Amino acid sequence: MEDMNKENYGKAFKEVYMILKSVGEEIQYKVPTKLLEFIEENMDKDYFFILDDTISLEEQSFMDETLGIISLIWRDYLCTNEEREKITKKDEEIQNKIEKERREKYDPDDLFSNKISNQQNQALQQKVSLIEVKESFFTKLIKKLKDIFHIN
Repeated sequence: MEDMNKENYGKAFKEVYMILKSVGEEIQYKVPTKLLEFIEENMDKDYFFILDDTISLEEQSFMDETLGIISLIWRDYLCTNEEREKITKKDEEIQNKIEKERREKYDPDDLFSNKISNQQNQALQQKVSLIEVKESFFTKLIKKLKDIFHIN
């Protein structure tokens, strides 16, 4: 599975590289050269990808990983401070919603209390059968003799 992720990201880096090369120098200058070098070093050079100049970037289909990388580059280097604040706020809202859903689903405070109550319910539901213990003939005889001779 790890190899598949590396392969996907290699292809995604190739797509990102091609997108950044097509957008113009004014945008390329805003992206740090170390990041551009990282993308170029880690892209899948054997992956054949061509941007279609006849349609806009928004209408083209890209890998999910490509869209994620482009959105991070947009947020960190290309958008205005106001846009960055909106994006960051939206990301925090989404993250909080996910955390709340996880907390409700896997609430650690409630997790063990439900387990204990379920065990108690099961114990109550099980009928405890009492077995009548019958004394043997010899045990009865010994008790009677002890009673007669007043022996403990």
